[in-house]
Order: sequence, then C-alpha cells, then structure tokens
Amino acid sequence: MEPIPSFRITGNFNQKFKNKAGESFVLSGDSGTFLNNHYKRIDVRADRGDGSNSPAMISIPLEYKLDHRVIFVPSSSLLVLSANRDIQVWNLSANESRPCKLSHVLRIEEPVPNIMEYYSQKLVSGKACGHSFSLQFKRKFETEQRRKAYGPQVNWLTVPFSAQDPVSIEGNVRWAQGISSLLNLFAEGGKTYKEEVIQYLKSHLRPTLEHPESSLITICKAWTAESKSDIEIIIRGLLPADQVTWILDSSKNSEDPLSIILKFAKTQPSAIYTAKIIMDYCVNHAIRNRNLAFLDIFFRSLNQVMDLVPQEGLLRLGRIYHIPVMNRSYILNNHIIAHPPNWQFWKQNSTPLNKITDPIMQFHITSSNSDRTNDLFTRPIFMASFDALWCYRDDFYPTTAAQSAKEEARTTWWKILYHLIRLKCCLRIHNYVECYDFNLEFYENPAVAALVAYKWFKYNFLDIIAFCLPMAASTNQLVNIYQEDTQGNTHLMSFSVLVVSLHMGGRWDPANELFMTENWAFHIMMAICFFCTVILTMNVLIALINKAFATGDEGWRLSWVESRLRYIESAEELSYHIPGFRQTYNWFPKEIYFSSSRQKAQKFRERYLDTSKAEADLEALEDWVRNGGKVEKGERKGGKKNKDKEASSDDKVEELNVANPISGSKGGDASEVIEKAGKEDTTSSSTTDTTARLNSHVGNLNSQIVDLKSQVGVLSSQAGDLKSQVGGLQKQVQRQHDEIVKLLSTLRQ
Repeated sequence: MEPIPSFRITGNFNQKFKNKAGESFVLSGDSGTFLNNHYKRIDVRADRGDGSNSPAMISIPLEYKLDHRVIFVPSSSLLVLSANRDIQVWNLSANESRPCKLSHVLRIEEPVPNIMEYYSQKLVSGKACGHSFSLQFKRKFETEQRRKAYGPQVNWLTVPFSAQDPVSIEGNVRWAQGISSLLNLFAEGGKTYKEEVIQYLKSHLRPTLEHPESSLITICKAWTAESKSDIEIIIRGLLPADQVTWILDSSKNSEDPLSIILKFAKTQPSAIYTAKIIMDYCVNHAIRNRNLAFLDIFFRSLNQVMDLVPQEGLLRLGRIYHIPVMNRSYILNNHIIAHPPNWQFWKQNSTPLNKITDPIMQFHITSSNSDRTNDLFTRPIFMASFDALWCYRDDFYPTTAAQSAKEEARTTWWKILYHLIRLKCCLRIHNYVECYDFNLEFYENPAVAALVAYKWFKYNFLDIIAFCLPMAASTNQLVNIYQEDTQGNTHLMSFSVLVVSLHMGGRWDPANELFMTENWAFHIMMAICFFCTVILTMNVLIALINKAFATGDEGWRLSWVESRLRYIESAEELSYHIPGFRQTYNWFPKEIYFSSSRQKAQKFRERYLDTSKAEADLEALEDWVRNGGKVEKGERKGGKKNKDKEASSDDKVEELNVANPISGSKGGDASEVIEKAGKEDTTSSSTTDTTARLNSHVGNLNSQIVDLKSQVGVLSSQAGDLKSQVGGLQKQVQRQHDEIVKLLSTLRQ
C-alpha cells in the first residue's frame, strides 16, 4: 500500500474526510482559535451532508508554535495528529455524543541523552496494514555534522509497537511519555475531550503485553503540584465508587499508585488529597464487593499513611469494621472455631457454634459432612485481615515468608528451641512486623478486637505457665538483691522507711505542747490550717481518685486489649525468625471470620465514626441481620427462592457499607466526574476553568473559616467561664487574707 502524505495545519483550514463506513467528518480551525499563548484548538465534527453542523463535535488542543501535521488513513479510519514529537491517533466513528475515539498516544523520544536538542521531528507520511499502521518521520538537524553523527534522516514507527523500529526506545516508554504529554493538554481541553481522555486511560488500566504498565501508575508517576487538580479529576474518573475498574496485582513486586503518591506527599502535602481518592476507592469496593483483595494496596501503604496523616488512616480503618463474607454458607460448612484458653487443656472444647455469643472462626476445609447444628446459627458473619493490626518492615511482605517457608522442612521442637535461644542471644535483631499506634478508643472496633482475641486464644495451658516463669525469676532476683551483703548496708532503705512509719504513725501524743494549751488564737489558726490543707486537699484528692476510677472502669477492657496486642506482636515477630514455622496455615491465617452484636457496632460508631449517620446505618444493619438470619437458616433447603432473598439482603448490606462518611462523592462515569469538577463545555476557555476551580477553593476556605469562627466562639465562652471562676477564687483568697490579718492583729494585742 502506498504511503499517504501528511499535510500541515496552518492558518484557516477546513478539511473533509470519509471513513471506511462512508461517514463524513470535518477537521477545521483558523488562526484565531487559540486557547492561550501556548495552545491552539482544532475541531472535529461529523458532517450530516445537509449543510448543518452535527452536535457530535470534539475540540482537540495542540501545543502552539509547533509543526502541526495531519494524516488520515481511510482503510483504518484513523486520524493522526502530530505536534513535533507528540502523536495522537483518533478513530473516526460518529455516535450521538462524539465523532471520534482516542486510539493511541505516544511521544517520539531517543535513547541518546540530549539528542533532542539537535534536531526536530516532522511527520511525513503513513500507511496501514491489517491491524497496524506505520508512520514515517524525518529528522531535521541543525548542522550536517550532527546529521552524520546521529544516523539516518528518515525513520518508520509502527503502531502497535514493533521491536524492529529504529526510531526510538521501547514502546511502553513511548506510550508512558505520550500520556505525560496528554496531561499537559487535559487542562486546556473541553468537557468532551476530557471525557474521551478518561475513557482512553480507563481502557488501559489493566496491564497488557503491549502496555505492561497500568495507565493509573503512569498518571501517578506524572504527579506535580501544578497538575494536581487535573490528576485528581482523572483518578476520580478512573476509580469510581460505583464501578470496579481496577484491582492491584497480587504479585509482591507490582507497583501500586498509593505508594507512588505518598512519596510525593512527603515533600508536597497537597498530594494527600489524591491519595485519599485511591484509599476511598479501595475501602468502598472492599465493602461493596465483600472482597479483602481491594484492601491490599491500602494495607501495603498504611504505614506511610499513619506517619503522614494518621487521622485519615484511622478513619478508613474504622470503616472496615464490618465487611460481610461473600459466601456465608460455605464458611459455616468449612471452619474451625477459635476457643479461649482453657485450664482443662486435656479436654477438647466441643461447644456448638450456635451456643457461642461472638464466635471467632478461621477457614478450614472439612472433608466430612458438615454439622447440621450450624444451620441454627443465624447471626451475620464478617471478615477481617491481620494486615489491619501491623505493618511489615523494610518492604517485607508475608508472601516472601510463605515462599521461603515452602523450601524449608517442617520445623521440629529442637530447631524451634535452638532459634529461640539464638535470637535471645543477639543484641540486634531484624524486626519484621510493627503494630500501628492506635489510640485507646480504636480498640472498640469489632474487627480489631476479634483479631487480637484470635491471636490470644492460640495460647494454651503451657504457654500460660511459660509467661509465669519470667515473673518468678524476677521475684527471685529481687530476693537475691535484697539478701546480698555488700559495703554500705543494703538494709538502710527498708530500715529508714520502717523508722519513719513507726515514728509518725505509731505516736498518738501531740507533736507540740501548744496543742495542750488554752490559747484560742492558736487553735483558730490550727483549724484554718486543717481546713485549707486537709479538707480541701482531701476533696481534691477524692475528686481525682473518682475520675481515675471512672476512666479505668470505662476503658480497662480497651487497655487490656492493647496490652494483649503488645504480647502478640512479640510472638508474631518470633514466628518469622524460625524457618518453616509459619508454613502451617491453620496457625497463621491471613484473615479470620467473626460475629459481632449490634451494641458493639453502635458503641464504636458513636464514639469513633460520624455520629450523624450512626443511627441510620445501624438500623439498616439491624434490618439486614434480622432478614439475613431467616434466609441463611433455610438456605440449604430453600433453593433458588432463598438465594434471591439472600441477594436482596446482600443489597441492603451494600447500601449500608458503601455510604462513605469521609468523602461526599460517590463517583460515577467520566462525564459525571467532569460535571462534578465544574468543568465547562467545549467552548469554555481555560480562564473559565481556572475561575471555577478558584471559586470552589474559596468556598471550601469560607466553610473552614465559619467552622473556625464557631470554635473561637466556643473557646471564648469557655474563657469567660474560667475568668469568672478565677474572679471568684480571688475573692475567696482576699477574704481569707483579711481574716488572717485580723487574727494577727489580735495576736499582737
């Protein structure tokens, strides 16, 4: 096939094309269609044939002051737009909303550093062959010497990319660089253009052989403080809350966008807003689709989130406290119950599932027939991952330990003892896991409490005895220190305490003979002294003790859970230092299943999450529990009818959990994202877009100012109360001072 020559876009132009389906299109522009000093615009619209303009039109921005060239390939209906090294390929196929579809973007770069400064690229011609097409470029060097030094003047580029092309570097790098150039044009495009760009990027979210890197990763790598608003709009369109478009690859070496954005956030705090969009997508779909795999990206970067913005991390951890299981009946038929430690360890705990208040289970395939009594258990079942408790240090991930464990033989008890002694003899050890620094109220999270309880339940009678040995050794050491006879008389401290106790508490006679006299002035002074130093001090002490007891009575269970977690962290750390110790899945599952009451959920939401939505969400949860229990009880016998009921109850859970108390937007397709961002139509200029963004920022600042004013008013009222209290205390002190002066004057007389 003969190559099709390109033509240059300059001045006023109006070019018609016809695709392979016979549809006509018009490419137009004039010297006045400038967006600003750096970009110009060309319009592509469908031609109806009756002289009227079709509403299906798209305005494509191009960088100004460059050599703009166009090639149309009729056999493939491809329109190639070239701006020096930046290439956009559009497929002309008219529909109701837009006349063309973005097919490819790329940039012509060179593997030799700084070679681009010596020449310019010009699109000469193109041709199509089957599912691919080739573009011919011509280099224009500044001098003849450089032309001879850097190779031929004419090169061909094949799309999809071919390894035989001498024009540039690898295809995935050309594509990634093309997306970076596309970001520069995104802010200058109209609504239709932005929607088409988002749809193109969405089609490349999942890696392929042609593009091994996700477009989401490429967009995140191109984040800058200047382009943060546009990147946030793009990521909202790529990761909507009501549609699953992307999930992280299970490979431990795969890049994730959240960690990339958080690297920028260390020096640019505004990148946190982009990270929040990604985190909300993961949490929303983990709840909506009942799949913990969506949380892998969140858990991998949770340590960085807790270091930068701990409140954002805790809020999203709080939202995953109730994630229902995907297949409840399958878990009921294949599970092991985690029972608490029992002093009668020789007896196996055979309590049925329906007799346990809040059971904690782990997955275990049961070969025998399932227990029929499990059908009597009608409470909902939720799941939780141990990644919510701790992070893995130095880019360590459990898959690494799992792979190395498979290579090791099953560990014997003497190997465990050897590694334990060897570990305790080391002054410095490598830390694999580290618990997050939760505040005390967060331990009311039912999922966190269940995870800690499961690990604690794994301790048996022998483990409890082992914990008592250090206590006995410490007591023995204290006794040895006490009985040691060295220079300086080690009994001096205890003897001095005994003498002071007997000297003060053992005497009942007055400390001074003045107490036995009838000097009424002294007794008045003594009464005032007792009142000030004893009665008031005792009242203050009693008040402090009451507050301490109230705080302890309210939070002692949470403090106990926190203390347990520290012991569990040490045991978990030890398990990674023993080769092959973690290869038994029944000992170290990745996730567990638990049941929780409505009261626990209500207490957690009211104290930690958004209280304004707590009651509505809990009522929805209660309805689902009530209806879901009836469905699950007869699920095995009900057939299709019960499955339909289960689906309806599952929808209620989705409606309950998808509600995002952190972010107000629910997402949507690309058009909804563009409309919510306040972008104008194709005829709006960049000035209007900038004004809209500024207005939105001003509105946010105004709302924050109103909140600050209300907080200042509250603080002012509190300051007034404190001022009045201080005034009252000053008056009391003045009165007491006057009384003391009178008494002193009386004594002098």
